[in-house]
Amino acid sequence: MRRIVLLAFLALFGLQQTVSSLKIGSFNIQAFGLKKLGNDTIMTVIKKIIKRYDIVLLQEIRDSSQQLLPSLIAKLNYRSSIRYQFAVSEIVGRNVYKEQYAFLYRTNGKVKLLNNYTYNDGKEENKNDLFSREPFVAHFEVPCSKFKKFTLVGVHISPDEAVEEIKLLEKVHDSVTRKFRTSNVIIMGDMNADCGYFRESKWQEVPMRRSSAYSWPICDDVDTTVKGTHCAYDRFIVGGRDLRNSYVPGYTKAFRFDEAFRMKPEAAEAVSDHYPIEIVFENKCGKSPDSVVG
Repeated sequence: MRRIVLLAFLALFGLQQTVSSLKIGSFNIQAFGLKKLGNDTIMTVIKKIIKRYDIVLLQEIRDSSQQLLPSLIAKLNYRSSIRYQFAVSEIVGRNVYKEQYAFLYRTNGKVKLLNNYTYNDGKEENKNDLFSREPFVAHFEVPCSKFKKFTLVGVHISPDEAVEEIKLLEKVHDSVTRKFRTSNVIIMGDMNADCGYFRESKWQEVPMRRSSAYSWPICDDVDTTVKGTHCAYDRFIVGGRDLRNSYVPGYTKAFRFDEAFRMKPEAAEAVSDHYPIEIVFENKCGKSPDSVVG
């Protein structure tokens, strides 16, 4: 009996070590502006979600005043031992619709931001740019990991051009790999990669999907939408042997915050029409005391 109890304890301890490792998220916070920032009920949920992650990509930031992110960081850091900082993209988007991306990351020594930039995809005025919304690139150092340094590429793929833009992501990956001399790259974000925007038969046209050099840990049957639809819009594309060997199977998922926080549908939809997606990597330095389990 003692042996069974001991094994159970060790298994639980191992699980806690795993889920408290480096956790990365991606969250499209549907039209995230000052109005949503000023809603205390909504922000209570958004803060809880962000604090699950060591690094999180936010999409659909819409704030011409450029006050949203400093205010958000102040709210996250207020009376908290968990401290965050951010890197923000240029304002991107064709025509009238504009938005920004941001990477928020914990400043606890687990990760360090080394570089960030908005990907140059051509001149919009010459109509030869590749993406409706240019990707945002951030290069990090992670001392406690197998991979030591890696690059995150945030994207918000145009629903009207989802197939073509997803095919072009390999070009972005190759550019980033050359710049930072590492293939440890994660492309992440709302790719509109399902349902009416991306038919299943189109995957055969995407070289990155067919290649063994990349993992797509969010499966096609995962629902990343809050409303009544069932679509796997949000994805991770994981490249690089060290990265692919380091993420923990079973912990890559859509975080269904409405169920976790027992929210009514209308309250959840006021936060966003997307669930965040998340992925967990091994951490050789052991458990971090302020990591969020679950």
